[in-house]
Amino acid sequence: MTKTLTCIALLLAAVGCAGPSPKSAARPPIDACDLLTLDEADPQGANALSPVGNAVDQSVGADVAKCSYGTVDLPVRVVSVEVRRFRDASAAQSAQRSARGMLRSLAGEEPQAVEGLGEDAAWAGGRLCQLHAQSGDIRLIVTVEVGDEAGREARAREIAVRALARLAAPPKKAA
Repeated sequence: MTKTLTCIALLLAAVGCAGPSPKSAARPPIDACDLLTLDEADPQGANALSPVGNAVDQSVGADVAKCSYGTVDLPVRVVSVEVRRFRDASAAQSAQRSARGMLRSLAGEEPQAVEGLGEDAAWAGGRLCQLHAQSGDIRLIVTVEVGDEAGREARAREIAVRALARLAAPPKKAA
């Protein structure tokens, strides 16, 4: 069941994706693991997470990047951040609206608006445990499937706030 939901979530993440933006060649790549470190995903090792090392769960790119940390035991539970950069804010808003339209059926409950996070954000708990946020030309999808269910939304919001701040002011890399 979890594997099916993960596959559905990946499809949901792709909704509204219009392909690479025309500016992608000029944009620096996003390393999603710079936005969410293992220590941030699993403070004090409370959930025994480790990096998930396949191409779907860890990627770096100018338009799409994802970083996931998961449990070793089955069913695998993850904490992840996925960033999708669109050609402009309008395209990101359109993708966010499309995704929000599908969240209820995937989560099994009504998604809740999250105020004060980007231009639009929604938490889809239930079977999904994802926060979808749109800020400018960026869509951010944070999944938190570990820890107390009552605290997952707050945890996802904390990760999203930090990731959006880091995207807005990327660290200077040494030459």
